[in-house]
Amino acid sequence: MPNHSGEAPLSDIMALMGRERWTVYGGVFVCLVALLGAVAVGLRALSSGTPLGDVDPLGAVVGLASLTVGLVAGWLALRALRMQQAVLADAVENLAGQVREAERSAWSQLMGNGSEPIDLRFVLRPDPPHDAAGAPPSGSLARIAELYRGLEPRRLVVTGGPGAGKTALAVYLMLELLSGDRAPEAPVPVRLSLSSWDTEQPLEDWLVRHLTGTYGVPSAAAVKLVSTRRVIPVLDGLDEMDADGRLGYSSRAGRALRALNAYQDTHRRAELVLTCRTTAYRKLTRRARLRVRDAVRIEIRPVGIPSARRFLTDRTEAVGRWEPVLREMERHRYGALARELSTPWRLCLATVVYEQRDEETGDYLKDPADLLDPTLRRPGALRDHLLGSFLRTAVESYGGSGGSRGRDRRTYPLDRVRTSLTALASYLARHERTGREAGGATLSGSDIVPHQLWPIAGVRRPITVVLGVFLAVMIACVAVVGNSMPEGYNRLRPALPLITANLMAFSVSHRLWPKAENLTWRLRGTTGSARRASVGMSIGLLWGASLGGLAWFHLGPGWGAVIAAVTGVLMGVALALGAANMGTTPPEPTEPGVVLRSEFAFGLLGGLATGALLWGTYRLQGGATMALGMGVLMGFAVLVSSAPLATRYAAMLVLTHGSLLPWRVGRFLRWCGDAGLLRRSGAAYQFRHRELQEYLARRDPDSSGDGGPPVPAG
Repeated sequence: MPNHSGEAPLSDIMALMGRERWTVYGGVFVCLVALLGAVAVGLRALSSGTPLGDVDPLGAVVGLASLTVGLVAGWLALRALRMQQAVLADAVENLAGQVREAERSAWSQLMGNGSEPIDLRFVLRPDPPHDAAGAPPSGSLARIAELYRGLEPRRLVVTGGPGAGKTALAVYLMLELLSGDRAPEAPVPVRLSLSSWDTEQPLEDWLVRHLTGTYGVPSAAAVKLVSTRRVIPVLDGLDEMDADGRLGYSSRAGRALRALNAYQDTHRRAELVLTCRTTAYRKLTRRARLRVRDAVRIEIRPVGIPSARRFLTDRTEAVGRWEPVLREMERHRYGALARELSTPWRLCLATVVYEQRDEETGDYLKDPADLLDPTLRRPGALRDHLLGSFLRTAVESYGGSGGSRGRDRRTYPLDRVRTSLTALASYLARHERTGREAGGATLSGSDIVPHQLWPIAGVRRPITVVLGVFLAVMIACVAVVGNSMPEGYNRLRPALPLITANLMAFSVSHRLWPKAENLTWRLRGTTGSARRASVGMSIGLLWGASLGGLAWFHLGPGWGAVIAAVTGVLMGVALALGAANMGTTPPEPTEPGVVLRSEFAFGLLGGLATGALLWGTYRLQGGATMALGMGVLMGFAVLVSSAPLATRYAAMLVLTHGSLLPWRVGRFLRWCGDAGLLRRSGAAYQFRHRELQEYLARRDPDSSGDGGPPVPAG
C-alpha cells in the first residue's frame, strides 16, 4: 500500500538503522586502536629499561585504555538503545498514518453518499466475573472512544444483529484512536478479517504477516511492533469463520477465542477489539463455554425512528418523499417495515435504491411509498426486495454516464453481474457448509481469493484439462523428437526425460489443494537473500558458459555464443530468484491476484530456463528440431509443476467462460468493487455486506428476478 501520509517510509528508517550499524563498527574500531596503542606504549616502556618508580606506567596506560574502551562501549550501547526506540516510534507513526488513510477510505465506502453517520446506540451485556472494568451501562457511537479508553484492560467485544453497524462502529473507533490528539507512544489499531485467519497459525505470526503484506512494514520492525504490543488487533467477523451449525469448542471461531484469551501483554491480557453477530457469540458462550475474557461486550441496538428520520434528512434532497414511510414506522413501531428498516445497512440500501435519479431529467426513478406495499410484509420479502433492487441500481448507476470512474472503462450487463456474483456467493456458501480445506488451511466463507477460485468449475475438471493439454504437448513433442533423431541414435535416452516430466506433472496436478506461495522478485528485506541470489546467478552463468563452450567446439562459435547467452541468463535468473526465496517466509499477499501472477511468472521463468537448458544440451547431440521439441516439452512440464494454481485457474476460465465468470475475472472483481458491490480486504474481495452475499447464495444462478418494484396485491 502506498504511503501518502507524509512520514518517512520504513525503508528509509531501516536504511538509517544500517548507517547506525556502521557508526557502531567505527566505535569498535576506535576502541581497538586505543587498546593496541596502549599495549604498544606499555611494551616500549618495559623494553627501554626506564625506572618505574612508585607508578607502574604499563598498568596506568592499560587502565586508561580500558577506561576509554568502557566509556565508548557504554556510549554506543546507550546510542543503540535510543536509536531502537526512535526507530520503533517512527515505525509506529508511519503505520498509524497508513492505517488512518486506509480506514478513512473504508469509512467513506460504508457511509455511501452521506456525511453524518447514524449515532448508534448500544448497551452493556455484563458477563461477570469475566468483564473488564470501567464500562458504563450504555453509550453511543460518538462516545465509543471514550468508553474504550476507560476500560481496564482495553478489550472490547462488539455484537449486534445483521447490518447493525458492527464494522462501522469498529472503523469509527479506529479513526478516533488515530485522531490528532493521539499520544506518540499509543498503539495503532489494525483491522483484520477473521475469516482469512488460519487458526493453526499463531496470532502473532498472522499479525506480523498482515503488517508486512498489507502495509509494507519490514519483517524485523513488524515483529518488534507486535511483540511490544504496539498494535491493537481489531478483529472483524468472528461469526464468518464457520457455518452457524458448526460453531463449537473445536470450530475455527472456538480456536480463535482460545487464542485471543492467551494473547497477553506481560502480566495482563493484551488490548483488542472483536466484532461478532449476537446470535453466534451467544452460541459460543452457551455451547462451548467460550468468551473473550477480561473484556466488555456491548450490543448495538436497533435504529430508532428519530435516528432514522435524521439519517434520511441528511441523505436525501427531498425528505418529504419519505414521510409516508416514516409515518407508517411511527404508527407501527414493531411492524414489519419498522423492523426491516431498523439497521444502518437497510436504511442505506433504501436510500441508494429510492434516491436514484434519471441522468437527463433528474426525476426520481422510484417512489419510497412502494415500500408500503402489503406484499413486502412477508418475512424477508422487504429485505430481498431491497437487496435485489440495490444490485440493479448499483450496476445501472456505475455503468451509466457517471460510472466507470476507476481504471476500467468497461461496463457489464446486469445479467452478467448477477450470474457471476451469484456463482461466487454459492461457492463461498459451500466452503462455509463443508469446511473445505486448501493447502492445510480452511477456505474462507466470505473471502473471494482469485487463486482459490479454480474449483468453481468442479474440483477434478480443471485438473483433467491441465493433464490433457500436457499429454497432448508430450505426444506432439515425442513425435517430433522421434522423427528428427539422427541415424543410429539411442532412441531410449530422449524418452527418459519425457517420462520423468510426465510423472512429475501428473503427481503435482493430482495434489488436490497445492499450497499457495507468494514468491517475491525483491532480493532485499530477508537475511542472506542477496547472497543466495548472487550464488544462484553465478551457478547459472557458469552452467551456461560450460554448455556454450561445448557448443563452441561442436557447432562453431556462433551457436556457442547463443547457447551460452540464452542458457546462462535464463538459468542464472531462475536460480537467483529461487535461491533468494529459499528458506524465507513469503510475505502476505498485498492485493488480489498477486499469488497467481507471481506463481505464473516464476513457473514461466523456470520453464524457459529448463527448456533452454534442454534445448542447448540436445542441440549438441542432434538436430535443431529434436532440441526444440525437448526444450518445449521439458519447459512445459516445469511450468505445470511450478504453477499448479495458475494453470488450474486458466483451465477454470476455459471451462466457465460464458456461463459463470468472465474471462478477466480480476478486472470484473475490481469493477464490482468500484461499483460498491464488493470491497477489498487485503488480498481478497468480500461482498459489500454479508446480507448481500447470503441473498445471492439463496438464489438460482439462472434467476432473472431483479428485486424491482413490487407488484401490487390483488
